[in-house]
Amino acid sequence: MEKHYFCFLQTFLQKRFETDSFPVHSDHPVCVRHVHTGSFLASDKIHYPNMFGSEWEVHCHNYISTNKTQNLFSESKGQITGDYPLRRQGLQNVWTVVSGYISPEEQGGDGSGNA
Repeated sequence: MEKHYFCFLQTFLQKRFETDSFPVHSDHPVCVRHVHTGSFLASDKIHYPNMFGSEWEVHCHNYISTNKTQNLFSESKGQITGDYPLRRQGLQNVWTVVSGYISPEEQGGDGSGNA
C-alpha cells in the first residue's frame, strides 16, 4: 500500500470540494497540505544563503484570510455545510510546481517577445 504525505489542492475554494481526489494541472498554482497534520506548506520567502546558493525557509502553517465571512447565514439557508473550507489560503500557502525551463527558442520566439 502506498503512503501519501502531501496532498495537492486547488487554490480556489469554489473548485476544491468538487475536484477532491482528482489530479491537478502542473501549471496551476496549488496548496500543499500535509496529510497527517492537516497543515498547509508555507514559505515567507526569506532568503538564507548557504554553500549551495540561496534557499527559502519552508514551514507548515495555515495562513488564512482575515476577511469576515457570512458562514452562519449560508449554513442556515442550507447552501454550505461544515465540509466546505470557508476561508482562502494566504499567499504564503500558494505554490507553483516548476517542472523545467523552456527557453525562448523552444517557445517559438527569438527572445524579443515576437513569436
